[in-house]
Amino acid sequence: MLGATIAVWLVTQASCINTLRLSVPSKMVRLQFLTPQARAMNVTNSTPLTGRIALVTGANTGIGFVTARELASSGAHVFVACRSLDKGRTAVEDIRRLTGNNKVELLALDLGDFDSIRACATAFLARDLPLHLLINNA
Repeated sequence: MLGATIAVWLVTQASCINTLRLSVPSKMVRLQFLTPQARAMNVTNSTPLTGRIALVTGANTGIGFVTARELASSGAHVFVACRSLDKGRTAVEDIRRLTGNNKVELLALDLGDFDSIRACATAFLARDLPLHLLINNA
């Protein structure tokens, strides 16, 4: 089975590699979380994600930003869901500039506020798009 691998450097004391597989119709996407011993992030784009929709929470910095960036570089339409709209706008602009993918959008989301969660879900559902990948980083 063909698969895209997105490797993310996870700061942990463990010395093993943890793998999470997310089902994508007709394909598999594998997220590998590498330990600090890993020297660099390794991305294998054997399966493009063009036409796939991804939503990444907490994607304005850190692992969430890198995940959103790599999904966008693989061709996915990425929704960056962040509490801070200013930081989120900056992240969206950076991801678009770094990947050349203009299908990167911002959603306001504060997971500590149920009204914000409902508003985010309503805004996404109003787009009438399928959701293929949900990355709960925040």
